[in-house]
Amino acid sequence: MIGVALLILGVPLALPLAVVVFVGAFIPLVGATVAGALAALIALVSNGPVTALIASKVMRKPPAKRRRITCTHSPRRRVRLISRP
Repeated sequence: MIGVALLILGVPLALPLAVVVFVGAFIPLVGATVAGALAALIALVSNGPVTALIASKVMRKPPAKRRRITCTHSPRRRVRLISRP
């Protein structure tokens, strides 16, 4: 998603930046933020502030909502799966 957005925006080195952001996402707390800031900085230097703002918005997209599924079990009843947001 990020690589496609960088390609559409015309940012140079879009594919390597997408790989850096992907790998950076595995470093807890700061990895994705630092990698996204690097991609936005390259977009700012090469294409200007509007492209950098769009790139930073793509990087800051919130993750999809996760749904917790809990299992309640009673010896006399069937198992029910309850989906809670």
